[in-house]
Amino acid sequence: MNSRTGCTGGRSKIGRLSPIVHFQYAVLLVEAALRVCSAASKCRSYFLYEVIELGMDFTAYMSHSLNKSEIADLCNRLNENPTSFPLLQAFIDELLPFNPRKIEKEWHVDFDYIGGTTILAGPCGISLTLSENVCYFHHYLRWRQFLINPDLQIMLRKVCYELREIFNASFVIYVPDNAARESAIMDFIWEGENRDIDYMREWLLVNCGPPKNKIVHIYKKLVDSWESDGYYIDYFQDREKLLKTSAIDKSR
Repeated sequence: MNSRTGCTGGRSKIGRLSPIVHFQYAVLLVEAALRVCSAASKCRSYFLYEVIELGMDFTAYMSHSLNKSEIADLCNRLNENPTSFPLLQAFIDELLPFNPRKIEKEWHVDFDYIGGTTILAGPCGISLTLSENVCYFHHYLRWRQFLINPDLQIMLRKVCYELREIFNASFVIYVPDNAARESAIMDFIWEGENRDIDYMREWLLVNCGPPKNKIVHIYKKLVDSWESDGYYIDYFQDREKLLKTSAIDKSR
């Protein structure tokens, strides 16, 4: 255990609240964003849209092979040297102004999470749930906006790219957290299933068809609504362009 960072194998505050923490973060984010908007003539509207819009959250899956000791070490490094993770830190820095001060700003690990998994919870609603073989990255930013908002898509892809590097994963799978056939791969991370990422990819191919060629192609516009249709596998073949792209036009 690191006494300063709280990266311990015990049940952390975040761990105990994990089943509802995403909703709490969402409510707090709305309150903070409204305060920001009332104090300034401009704010980045998509942050507000992500939380108010009901429905699916963003999730991503990738492989990992860290043991508990290595996960605790990663937690300590995230707290003690955040600049070593520039893409994650840039994402956190972008969200922090929209989060109340009381939201936990340090990373915490809980080795006794549901279904035999470990949860690594970070600032601003970042949640990494690790089974023996797979990391499940969940964030309260909305799936719909990830599909259609280029700025948000770049931000989240950059985070996933850095996580992929941290975990030495070959690819990342993007699916919504619920309400779609593709969301069923979440069942494979829990104790009793505990499948690897290749099993998930094969299951998606057999049960949902091939992945989309572009993320935006998952978004299916209907007459008076929309639906999520499909999934995307990111091999980051455009990584050089992605890493050079500024996610947010500061003039907006």
